[in-house]
Amino acid sequence: MAAQNISEHIHGAVHLALRRPRAAQAFANTPESVWYSFAAAFIALPLFLATLVFRYGDEFSLMRAVADLGPYAVGWLLFPVVMLRVAPAMQRGQYYCRYISAVNWCALVEFGVMTLFVMLEGAGLVPEGIARLLFFAVIFWVLTYQYFVARTLLEVEGAQAAMIVGLRMVLDIAVVAVSEILRA
Repeated sequence: MAAQNISEHIHGAVHLALRRPRAAQAFANTPESVWYSFAAAFIALPLFLATLVFRYGDEFSLMRAVADLGPYAVGWLLFPVVMLRVAPAMQRGQYYCRYISAVNWCALVEFGVMTLFVMLEGAGLVPEGIARLLFFAVIFWVLTYQYFVARTLLEVEGAQAAMIVGLRMVLDIAVVAVSEILRA
C-alpha cells in the first residue's frame, strides 16, 4: 500500500536503503506522488545548510548559503526532468512516477547519511585518513543504494540500472561544475 504521509515515505526510503524490495510499495505510481515527493527537498534543506556550515567553517556566510541554493534546487529538479525522456526510451515510462517519488524520498536518506559524515569529520571526531576512507565508503553506499532503487522501482536489468546511476552522477557533477564556474 502506498504511503500517505511524510513519515511513511521516509520509512519506505529507509527500507529501500536496507535493500527490502517490498518497500517499493510505499511509493504510488501517480503524478501526485511525484509532486508530493519534492517535499523531501524542503525537509533536506536544513541538512544541506548544516553541511555548508561544516564545509565552509569560519568562512560560512548567508551569501554563500544563498549562492548554493540555486545548485541545490537544480540538483533536485534536473534528474526528474531528464528521466521524463529516459524512462520512456527504456520502455519504463509506466514506472516513472513511482521511481521519481522514491528517488526524491531516498535522497533525503542520502542527505542524512552525508550530513552525519560531514558533521563527524568537521567536528574532528574522525582522523583525516579514516575520514577519506569513510567518504569513499559513503559514496559507494549511495551509489549502490541508487542502483538498488533504479533496479527495483523501474524493474530494469543491472546494466540499465547502472546506466541510470551513471547518468545521475554525471548530472550531479555537471551541476556542481557549472555552479563553480559561475561562482568564479
